[in-house]
Amino acid sequence: MKITYEFNTDIEGCDLTELHCIQHAEDLAHCVYEIQNKIRGWYKYDDRSSIPVEEIQEEIYSIINDHVNMEKLGY
Repeated sequence: MKITYEFNTDIEGCDLTELHCIQHAEDLAHCVYEIQNKIRGWYKYDDRSSIPVEEIQEEIYSIINDHVNMEKLGY
């Protein structure tokens, strides 16, 4: 099976966000995988009764920044 995505970038004001998302889908999927692994690790191995919100935010933002260029995706 062959699937082809076609984008007409010649149109004035063309929004390339969808194109960039498709081009970086593998990076986005890997990012989600890494976030899942981090959460699983906290649940399975972290013996603290709670994890500070700031730590969770920092870890998730770090994973996103390591795998995805949000500016290039238009976000």
